[in-house]
Amino acid sequence: MIERIFKFLTFALTISLVLPSAFASLYQKDLKTHLRWRIESAKDQIHINKKFNIIRIQTLNMDLYKKISKSISSKNINKQYFAKVDFSTKNYPEEPATIKVQLKDDTIELFNFYKESEKTYVLDFWINKELVNERKEAIKVLSAPKVVKVKKLVPKKVTKVKKASKPKVKKNVSINEIIKDPNSIKIASVKDRHITNGYKDFRYGAAFIWDYKSYIPEVAQDINLKRKIPAYFYPIKDREFSSDEKETHMQLTINLYKKEKWGLMAKSINLYEKKYGEDSNKELNDFLKANSILRKNLVDQNKGLMKSAINLLMGVEARTNDYELKRAVYRYVLQYYKNTHEYISILKLAKKYFIESKKSFDKEQTEYAALLILDSLAHLKQTKKIKKFVIDLKGQGILASQTVLAYLSFANLELGDTQKVIEEYEKNKAGLAKPIHPAILYNTAEAYFREAEFKKSLRLFDDFAADYSHLSVASNARLRIALSYEILAENLEKVKVLYENAINRSPVPQVRYEAKLRYIALMLARKERPTKLDKEAVAFFDQSPDEKEAMTYDLKKLLWLVRLRTFINSQEYEKALTYITSLPLQSLKIIEKRVFEGDGAEIIFGLIRQSYDVKNYARAVKVWEVYKNKYESKVARNPYMNFVICDSFLKLGMYKSFERSMSILKTIDRKVSRTFPVWVDRDEFSVASMIKELEVIKMIASSEWDKARKYLGRSGDKGLRKAEYYRLKVAYMMKEYPKAADLGEDLLTKSSVKSLLNKNEMSDVVLFYIESLNKGDDRARYVKASKALIKDLRKIKDDKIFKSVYERIAYLYIEHMASATGTNFTELMGLTGRFLNEFKNSEYKWRVSYLRGISLVNGIDLTEGKQHLQSLLKNMDVPEDIKDLARSELSALELTNNL
Repeated sequence: MIERIFKFLTFALTISLVLPSAFASLYQKDLKTHLRWRIESAKDQIHINKKFNIIRIQTLNMDLYKKISKSISSKNINKQYFAKVDFSTKNYPEEPATIKVQLKDDTIELFNFYKESEKTYVLDFWINKELVNERKEAIKVLSAPKVVKVKKLVPKKVTKVKKASKPKVKKNVSINEIIKDPNSIKIASVKDRHITNGYKDFRYGAAFIWDYKSYIPEVAQDINLKRKIPAYFYPIKDREFSSDEKETHMQLTINLYKKEKWGLMAKSINLYEKKYGEDSNKELNDFLKANSILRKNLVDQNKGLMKSAINLLMGVEARTNDYELKRAVYRYVLQYYKNTHEYISILKLAKKYFIESKKSFDKEQTEYAALLILDSLAHLKQTKKIKKFVIDLKGQGILASQTVLAYLSFANLELGDTQKVIEEYEKNKAGLAKPIHPAILYNTAEAYFREAEFKKSLRLFDDFAADYSHLSVASNARLRIALSYEILAENLEKVKVLYENAINRSPVPQVRYEAKLRYIALMLARKERPTKLDKEAVAFFDQSPDEKEAMTYDLKKLLWLVRLRTFINSQEYEKALTYITSLPLQSLKIIEKRVFEGDGAEIIFGLIRQSYDVKNYARAVKVWEVYKNKYESKVARNPYMNFVICDSFLKLGMYKSFERSMSILKTIDRKVSRTFPVWVDRDEFSVASMIKELEVIKMIASSEWDKARKYLGRSGDKGLRKAEYYRLKVAYMMKEYPKAADLGEDLLTKSSVKSLLNKNEMSDVVLFYIESLNKGDDRARYVKASKALIKDLRKIKDDKIFKSVYERIAYLYIEHMASATGTNFTELMGLTGRFLNEFKNSEYKWRVSYLRGISLVNGIDLTEGKQHLQSLLKNMDVPEDIKDLARSELSALELTNNL
């Protein structure tokens, strides 16, 4: 019954589904968190489709159409959710009758599910508050100039700001100004909309939820069969003194029974039956036989012997008119059937007991028999009969009012009528004396949970766990408490403790393992940056023997989802892809399969993104081509993924593939793009801006520099987010180095565009800037910038992307130092030594090694310098041009010495 619980938390997907019934009407309930429509209908009678902000409810059943239309018309349209509703029967019956519901705007989301047990379709309308808040913030930003417009009040300050900034006075460039947190550079928006207090929202965790079974009110154990036998309830009395031979024989048998001489007692009974036949003492003799068997079998409880004794007792019950004897038999046999879970036998016998006890005005045992009847009906799934019988018992005053309510709560919840469970509880709660019956608390709490009334559910589950912690079902209550707190996002550190409590205190293996999975999901899938300690939660994937045995299909699906998401959140996309391809997704329901497909699409994007970031464009497009139809095409599309693929095709010079991908990207503007799941960061900007940007990238890739410069200098760059970056790139490629240097420094020191650049683009900016300065005339400016960048890049030299930039800048600076007038050879030796130590496989290694030799021979250590240069000549790996330079230097040294 997973379809019945809060689908928006699990799936957040808008799909077209087939809906409800003839005989239907529509009920509206305005909940605190959302608006709910309930349509009572057969599942195949209605078709509902949502496109953009329009929901179409269509049916070919005119009677049904009229009923729903009437229901909607009679209700006040909630303007928080709806703009208007239109009704149309045009071209009916060739085309279906249609109810068109226009949502207020795209901040309203629809999530729906079908309640099979109630033949009801539920439509939940939610306001996407995060999107609303984002738009409010955007409006504030757009309207900000109007606020700042009050220039009259601060004319002097404006002048001062201009004077103080002096942009032409170039300052040291610090990489820490460019990237505040170099170890966690992000390319998406500053804040992922799904993250709060370091945790992604509930949908990213163990989002599959299923209904727990209704709690059957427990009937207390009447007898411990290992300690008592039927004779406990019907003591064997001595016979009255008589000279009658039969009575004398019977007394002898009784004496042997009391002395526990079972063999002699059996012989005495057999002799009596041979002599007198089956007379009025037959039931007592059989009762003695049964008790003797049970007395001998108290410890071992041999099944065969027990069954023989039960058959004897049932024979006694059938023949005797003695109610006291019957009662002893009923109580023992019913407890035996309870222990062996023979509910049909209990039902038959309890009905007899109910009638017999009523005849004898034995009120206590009538109530007990009634409870056994209800218990057996519950286990036999005869739920409707329970409701009828319990109401009849209430009328007769046989059951206490709380017991009646307990069974009604069970029956209604078992039938899926959660509203009825809640209604009965609300109506009677003021008169419920504490402690409240456990079944009332548990079943009502579960009903509230299924209805998404989590706070009310919490309170009742909390009371249940406090008052009835000894019951095994308290494990379910503890887990529901933790899950409710997690859904409500109430103090996630507390949620962690609640899950630990559910794990440690649960004797029920399937509940314990579910708690483990939800704990793992909280710490490793939902948590944005799990610590080393958090990662130890992965040990909970291991199952104890009883957990393996208790594994259900629901738990298996949850295990698949959580394990997959731990891989995704740790950015182990290769492992995640291997894992998801091994899962039997075809066996899942469509809506469950869609959850995995959404995650699969993000895994593909993660792999593409990783390849794209390290400029492995061939792998990026290969992953796209292989997997796009398996996952990405099944869910709402990711425009930015398409942008990355288009750019990758350009970088590879595959212009036909680029045009094909561009045509796909252009259509996404008319589709619903994916906002969940968003496991992998992406730039959030419009498709129109993406297309503009790709046009510029194409010009640059085709070396159409003039065309690109004109485009960037006209109105074409309006809406282009990174126009300054592309201007820098074009200026550099056109060898306009002074302009490129100024553009680069502006980007690095004060441009807001830098927050939009990914690491590759930022590395380009740094490189274009320093290369432009190096090729310019202002050497002092170049030296100042190089020193600052080398110092800061050294801090993040382990970053693969920035390491190559650091290497290039360090090399250029060494070349500058080597060629500068009045070279400081001591400093040069230090720089070359550090470079060779940090970049052992650099393409500049031999050139720097040669310059190290030069620094040694120029005043540091002539002998060592010569040896160093000679080692270059002997090394087979050193290029010939470097060897030529070494030979020339050694020859010059030799000539100088000879002179």
